[in-house]
Amino acid sequence: MTGPYVGILAAGEGSKTAPFGRWSPAIAETVNALRLRGINAVAVAVDDLGQKGYVRVWRPGVGRRWHGEHKAAPKILYNRILNRSWERRPAVQSRLRALTQQGDVLFNPGYLSKAVLYRTLSGSAVAEYLPETSLQPSPSDVLAMLAHRSCLYLKPVDSCGGEGIFRIRQNGPAWQVTEARKKIALTSSLHDRQELLAWLDSLLNQRDYLCQQALSLDHIDGRPYDFRVLVQKDGRGRWTYVDAGIRLAAPGHVVTHRPNGGKILRREQLLRLRFDRFRWKAIESEIATAAIAAARALEAGSGEHFGILTLDMGLEQRGERLWLLEINAKPGRFDEPWIQRKSDYLLASYLRYLAVRRGEFCENIYSP
Repeated sequence: MTGPYVGILAAGEGSKTAPFGRWSPAIAETVNALRLRGINAVAVAVDDLGQKGYVRVWRPGVGRRWHGEHKAAPKILYNRILNRSWERRPAVQSRLRALTQQGDVLFNPGYLSKAVLYRTLSGSAVAEYLPETSLQPSPSDVLAMLAHRSCLYLKPVDSCGGEGIFRIRQNGPAWQVTEARKKIALTSSLHDRQELLAWLDSLLNQRDYLCQQALSLDHIDGRPYDFRVLVQKDGRGRWTYVDAGIRLAAPGHVVTHRPNGGKILRREQLLRLRFDRFRWKAIESEIATAAIAAARALEAGSGEHFGILTLDMGLEQRGERLWLLEINAKPGRFDEPWIQRKSDYLLASYLRYLAVRRGEFCENIYSP
């Protein structure tokens, strides 16, 4: 293949048939999508990058087979290490730093911490879209916030996919605690202030959390929905809005993530049930503008290089206000095929742009 030579950085407990363990199918999808669009993409294990000269690179074959060969290490790499704990390993962090220090291009360098994300964006142009948040709160901080807000969320700063999230809602003299788990939401009651303090003390000592105001998100039949918004850099290196998928929470659930029972809502359903087309056009315009501004602010504030991000955004009831809930630097593939096709095209275009800028590939990047 004569297209730009790029690497998809991966990790996992490998075998002959699955070099990146259970993440091998996801890596194969990315590599294949790029190769179909003229990019000479290969998968590279991050643990192999310390080797001098040639490294083992992988290409998906027929069925679930993979073909490995030793080649020069790619100088343009897209980080698709899909395991947060693996990426945190000191040896992996050392290799990632070495890549940029030696002049290689590495984008989407790691998972985003909710705490770092909030600190980065709270002083930016998109601060107005952020819910009220307390970082690493003490039990007394949570109680103080509950004094003026009857409902809060506690979110682990290093989680994704809705894992480990709790909602605390005041219910008369007691408090109702709902935990988001896969497919189900578990609800329990804490009957007085001391019981709540004891529960908070135990929870907050286990891992780092942030405390965030609960939003009155717009809902359908009592089930909140939000938007999974995709922004990417294009063939000229500029951030662009791609599209937004709509996710509807499972009945009684506090999050909309698919692993937690959320379902896809088609845009036509949303328009029929909540908005006319003119109102939706204005809402989507604000979503696109805010998402691009957030991507720019994150990149500028963190000093890191990103090429693709998804943002969870929500509307207050009847679209009165837009909120930014989350940004993800390790987005999964979209269930909506038309969004994923656009994403694959833009990713290939951006990789081609990077290769031209490095002088590794000759092409008129401004051609249609």
